[in-house]
Amino acid sequence: MPRPAEGDVPRLVLPRLVRLDGAIQALDGTPLAVVMAARRAALRREIERLAPDVVLVEHFPLAKWSLRAEVTALVAHAKTVRPTARIVCSLRDVPAASSDVPPTPEDALRVLDESFDLVLVHGDPRVLALEASVPWARKIAIAVEHTGIISEKTSRAAAGRGGGVVVSAGGAGGAELRGRAIEAWRLLAGRATIPGGELVVFGSIEGSDADETREPGIRIVRFSVDFLASLRGARVSISQAGYNTCANILEARARAILVPDPTMVDQVIRARRLAELGAATVIPIEELSPERLADEIERAGARAAPEVSVDLDGARRTRALLEASLPGP
Repeated sequence: MPRPAEGDVPRLVLPRLVRLDGAIQALDGTPLAVVMAARRAALRREIERLAPDVVLVEHFPLAKWSLRAEVTALVAHAKTVRPTARIVCSLRDVPAASSDVPPTPEDALRVLDESFDLVLVHGDPRVLALEASVPWARKIAIAVEHTGIISEKTSRAAAGRGGGVVVSAGGAGGAELRGRAIEAWRLLAGRATIPGGELVVFGSIEGSDADETREPGIRIVRFSVDFLASLRGARVSISQAGYNTCANILEARARAILVPDPTMVDQVIRARRLAELGAATVIPIEELSPERLADEIERAGARAAPEVSVDLDGARRTRALLEASLPGP
């Protein structure tokens, strides 16, 4: 399996779906049957063009159950085109929790047993093992491997301006957290206890709220690929508890304050576990106030950087496991 050149990863863009009122629909309003037929045809053509060695499926069958027909047809066709193809289920440390789950664990177990060869869990079991959020995981008959956390890397020399506080909250509830962080920063200015630097608030990727304030010491920017470098140079990080953000926090050894979105079960579980390990302080959203946040910023800024033993080399391990699963020449 040769390593692809930089930028040499082709993408197949399928007609997009959205979930409304518990049901999937076409994003552009096209009848769902038409969109699903177009998606199936495109996937069949791509399978025939690539004849892949590996088909990696995100979430399913532990979630995305409404796409069962599409995924199982894709898997069956891949096996027809290349009988030795390996079918792999790819999960984050905590599988996405939603209403779109299999009717029973037995349904998921049956699909895994009949159609899949391997489950990859992109987490460190010392932090969160699959069994912590999927009690029936030990019943999975095929191989289950924890890869370690897939963490973005950057040079430590690439750290941004240091000493301040970085806020990342681009998901649901992000506007409230960003607003509370700005209010807390103003309180700290009044106390004359700001931990140096400035407050850098990363907004949504669209950047609609960028530059909405020009107060001294406060900078609101569009979320960008420079986030990890900024985090490395910051004194304190404030964020929700999504997978990628927590990976960045652990990679940067940031003094972290987490305010998980309570509607995202994975964030609540992940934040609680990082707090248990001493890697973060958690503030429940219902307890979030400018005063509480200002106090926690002061405490976090006074602490040493956390020392947590965690595997952040998940990308390399994932590649190694996929290559090892392939049949020999």
